[in-house]
Amino acid sequence: MPYPKTCHDFVAIGVHNSSKTFSKSQFLNMTIAATRDNAVLVMKQTKRIEAMKPPGAEKNLWSSCLDYSNFAVNTLNQNLDNPSNDPLQPYVDLSFVLTCIDACIQDFKMNNIPTVFPIISTNLTLLAENGLSLRAKSPSLVI
Repeated sequence: MPYPKTCHDFVAIGVHNSSKTFSKSQFLNMTIAATRDNAVLVMKQTKRIEAMKPPGAEKNLWSSCLDYSNFAVNTLNQNLDNPSNDPLQPYVDLSFVLTCIDACIQDFKMNNIPTVFPIISTNLTLLAENGLSLRAKSPSLVI
């Protein structure tokens, strides 16, 4: 797990018995749920920032980031509400979240407009990367 502190802060903190063993599938679902919850927070922060910007290029970029955030939340909700039979789908969905984050950041860079989006999406990025790292890990995890 590349970011164990993030994992503990957002995933394991909700588990009452910190030495409980979870299957990889259970832990992945917990990670996706924590990632979704954090994506909702990023979406809310993005919406607040977008609403404060005057009409123009920067507001349009924040509006695009809001769309990307919505796509990420909806994708993770779909994964949690209607899990796919494809064992790779959770990893595809987590990759999509990272793509949404990167697309937003790159839009600002291409327009030479500074942004705080990388800061407000840091935990979301770390959670998605942790979830992706489970692809290569052992079949069960102790948290």
